[in-house]
Amino acid sequence: MVLVGVGALVVGMQQRAAPGRATASAAISPIDSGPIASFDTPGMFADPEAGSPEDIAPSVVRVEGHQNGAGVVVDDTGIVLTSADVVGNLPDVTVSFDDGTSLTATNLGTDPVTNLAVVNLPGDGYPAARLLGPTELARDDAVVCVVVDDDGFRTVAGTVTAPRVPLVRDDGTTLDGLIQIEPASVTSPERLGCAVVDGSGAVLAIATSHDSLWYYATPIDVARKVANDVLLTGAARHAWIGILSADTDDRPGVVLAGVDQDGPAAGELRRGDVITEIDGTPVPNVSTLVAVLQTCSPGQDVDVAFERDGEPDEVTVELARLPRSGG
Repeated sequence: MVLVGVGALVVGMQQRAAPGRATASAAISPIDSGPIASFDTPGMFADPEAGSPEDIAPSVVRVEGHQNGAGVVVDDTGIVLTSADVVGNLPDVTVSFDDGTSLTATNLGTDPVTNLAVVNLPGDGYPAARLLGPTELARDDAVVCVVVDDDGFRTVAGTVTAPRVPLVRDDGTTLDGLIQIEPASVTSPERLGCAVVDGSGAVLAIATSHDSLWYYATPIDVARKVANDVLLTGAARHAWIGILSADTDDRPGVVLAGVDQDGPAAGELRRGDVITEIDGTPVPNVSTLVAVLQTCSPGQDVDVAFERDGEPDEVTVELARLPRSGG
């Protein structure tokens, strides 16, 4: 069962504004959506005219901070996304491109709910990666993890083992809605923050965590929202609906095992209700419900279609900000 909206246990936003820099307007444009491009052979880009490793190479960077890792330039104003584990609490990190150029970037903020970090390079005119929010992502889909490390630009084939899963970290915090990827080679901390791309070279996700077997990557649509929140307000703003939920056993939908009496859904939904849609988007399971909520904002009204005692109904719920649990 999952306490939806977004994590079961989270800590507060560790935000660090750049000295003398005010929050800016959202810089990252809406991303494309659609099916991912497949590979002729896992680890090989399928169509050179559609995309190639060389196309994305200028947008992938090495990040040296609390530890070494990778990152992705997602906007030409120098916005780079990486793992919070790479940046830590440092005010600045070193960002190196595949051509050997190194620059100092400012840590704008880290978000423990997604384990993302947003850093900002000086100036503008940087080569930004193409971003794709896949409309479908399934187990056994082939992807590639792309980094710049001591050996330069490198790719490692990977396979999606689960499209949307939670990860409970050693510190007890839960990261929700992650893409679990099994790499073809041994997981290395150097690959934290790497770009997860499809056969056209489009970035699908940012690898924000790992364990001894898998990478765990934040979907790029969620990562974009976190980055824009940080740019606009200085902190990520995650929505909360306040329900304890689980998948149904015999049909699509999310059954409510409980409703937080201090949460947004109190008085509107109750134990035993089965949520079927959010704002017209079908939610056949908990992972889809989490994915929908991750792109919503506190204060946003969502129309929740549900069944109660076998009868369809609908209610509008105003989402709240995800409560802090420590920190």
